[in-house]
Amino acid sequence: MIQRFFKDSAVYTIGNILTRGMAIFMLPIYTRLLSPSDYGVIDMILIIGSLINVTIALEINQGFGRYYSETDSIKEQDEYSSTSLWFVLSAYSFFLIFSMLFSNWLNDNLIGSNYSVTIFQIALISIWGNGIFIFLQNQLRWYLFSKEYTIVGIVYTFVSYSITIVLMLVYKIGAAAVFWGLLSGNVAAAILSWYYAKGKYKLVFVWEKLQIMLNFSIPLIPASVGTIALLYIDRIAIKNLMSLSDVGIFGIAYRFSAIVSLVLSGFQTAMAPLIYKNYKNVEAPVEIARIFKYFLLSVLSFIIALSFFSKEVLIVFTTPAYYEAAKIIPIISFATLFLAMNIFTPGLSLVKKTKIIAIINIFAGVLNTVLNYSLIPHFGIIGASVSTLLSSIVTFIIYMKYSQKYFHIPYEWPKIISVFCVGMFSVFIIRLVENIININLFSLFLFKLVALILIILFMIKTLIGFKKSNELLKFFSNSISNKISKK
Repeated sequence: MIQRFFKDSAVYTIGNILTRGMAIFMLPIYTRLLSPSDYGVIDMILIIGSLINVTIALEINQGFGRYYSETDSIKEQDEYSSTSLWFVLSAYSFFLIFSMLFSNWLNDNLIGSNYSVTIFQIALISIWGNGIFIFLQNQLRWYLFSKEYTIVGIVYTFVSYSITIVLMLVYKIGAAAVFWGLLSGNVAAAILSWYYAKGKYKLVFVWEKLQIMLNFSIPLIPASVGTIALLYIDRIAIKNLMSLSDVGIFGIAYRFSAIVSLVLSGFQTAMAPLIYKNYKNVEAPVEIARIFKYFLLSVLSFIIALSFFSKEVLIVFTTPAYYEAAKIIPIISFATLFLAMNIFTPGLSLVKKTKIIAIINIFAGVLNTVLNYSLIPHFGIIGASVSTLLSSIVTFIIYMKYSQKYFHIPYEWPKIISVFCVGMFSVFIIRLVENIININLFSLFLFKLVALILIILFMIKTLIGFKKSNELLKFFSNSISNKISKK
């Protein structure tokens, strides 16, 4: 399980660096051609798209993943694949027709009457394409087609950003270029995803299979809506209590926190299918606990590095209008980590307690909403980021408590808590040094670099030990050598 995990997560991580990493390199273009207000509008529409993606298709992809992985019957697997595909195509097509009919009203109430309804309509079409693409690409993940999944993601990125750059720089159509680019990438990647998995899809639709999948997934809709609230209510609250420009600055901070997601995504994408496939094995809990330590070591190292050098990164990639984002990048990055760690709390999903999952996520969404509307009036965007971090921590603790009850995993909590405390405290100290002590830039850079190295060494020693870290490096080097020799 561990070898398959590292193999798949490496493929997914490389793919995500090539795909999601492009979003970081697009920021110099966005921040120079779009105002914080325009960027805020784009962020709000993307949030609407995320909400559509977890509701319109009734989260059937989760039901599909849960039952497809359990059956060895080719006939049943094809029935699950085909039924879920035709359902998703129908659901998103109904959504598009309905939303286009009421696009003027939706635009006025969700974005603002002073914003172009034409751009909003283009965005609706791109949301339709994105829903179908995301479903088809996720199918590849459940089929364990890690290489194909990665290729599809690269194609999506290349097409969408190429079209966006041409339309933005040559035709100068502003925010509309982003949504035309997304639509083009969604269509191209959806077609390629279907091509890779076309052998799985037949002209069959089995109501019984649909019912089985929906019985599992429908209770997860409130859970997913709660997750959306946990992830995005901060920007909605900022729009209502502050301005779209503040949403844009907060959104830039989130984009840089996406650097953390590049590391997270490989682990996340590989983990769920492997857990569903192997959880009945006696050694699975121990192996998951070991993977969790490697996960923490990798991700915490990135988060601390990003937090230490967030100001420098913003200076390189953005303009002064966005520099304020530096103070919330560390907070959002840690919040992103706590949300991602929920993949290591599989107990409720394994025993199909989806109603409990829904209750936890709804609670998390409500908690984050209350915190945001309480703290933003007093602390601005810092209050929004702190609200998301606190909600993420509480949610993870609740998930872990219930998960351990149904599927116990022997996590080493004293070691885990100690590296978290040291990591967070080190970020606080670096921020204090930056703001209080008068020190030249070169000396400050060296101080940060030395501190980062020492903290990473401490985490290696605490979590896995230097001996095991050498064994891990040998494992990776041997894997790479074997692949090269085969070629």
